[in-house]
Amino acid sequence: MKSLYLLLCLFSGVFGASAQTSYSTIASNRMVQKHHLPPRIKKIAEIDPVRLQVLWNYFSSSFTFSANETDLSVRELLNIQHFDVTEYEHLRQANTSVQFIYRNSIQITLKSGTELNNLLQGYNLDELLNELPPRPFPQWTSSNFTDSDFQNYKEQVWDWARDYPAAYLQLTSDANRLHIRFSEWKDLEPTKRAQILNELDYLIVD
Repeated sequence: MKSLYLLLCLFSGVFGASAQTSYSTIASNRMVQKHHLPPRIKKIAEIDPVRLQVLWNYFSSSFTFSANETDLSVRELLNIQHFDVTEYEHLRQANTSVQFIYRNSIQITLKSGTELNNLLQGYNLDELLNELPPRPFPQWTSSNFTDSDFQNYKEQVWDWARDYPAAYLQLTSDANRLHIRFSEWKDLEPTKRAQILNELDYLIVD
């Protein structure tokens, strides 16, 4: 019986730890949207869905709370009461929890810095709040060389450039990166093109 109890506890812990919050819940949250606009939230989910879940865990679980007047859900506290935990990070202590009263009625307890680090799973808090996760510079992937293929490639490049402007400037000024015109690209010998795709950093231009 004792073994069965321990087994049930183990399974409960595993499933509890792996529980995921739905994308719609995270993306519609006002505090998340305060730091990332909806298009950026969507990109975070596409590039690194774990990062988005960790971001949500930070907003919803890096503190606990209780209200004197009524019981609140996390959704009510964040969306209706507009509690943004980032505004109180300066109060958080490394090894002990900290309590304060929010809006004269809600007792907030910030978890310790150690607990926060465990919650963040190795992610940097400032990057979680302010940056997109990194993603590789777009590569030419089509086996065709039509104008529409080139247009699709350019759109991917510009989308990347908008997300990472500083990195794009650095990339375009790199003397070691091959800049090749599309008219030349599509007329290259297949072996030469394969060599460029496999071995060189490149940017296909008009």
